[in-house]
Amino acid sequence: MIYIFRHGFCNNPFRIRKIKESIVDKTRTWVFLLFMLLAFSGFGLVACDDQGPAEEAGEEIDDTAEDIGDAFDD
Repeated sequence: MIYIFRHGFCNNPFRIRKIKESIVDKTRTWVFLLFMLLAFSGFGLVACDDQGPAEEAGEEIDDTAEDIGDAFDD
């Protein structure tokens, strides 16, 4: 069998397999890096400083529970 490459002819079918595997490896690497970039950028959005109304209400409940606990301790 004779396979045609960009640079001419090749009688080695294993070279085709190596080229395909290297392309697949590079693609997997880029997909993984893109996934990690998107995942870590998502952490920045989750850890914002602005508190919503539910978080403020939760903190008020926590403070009230602490005040009640302190009142029982006295």
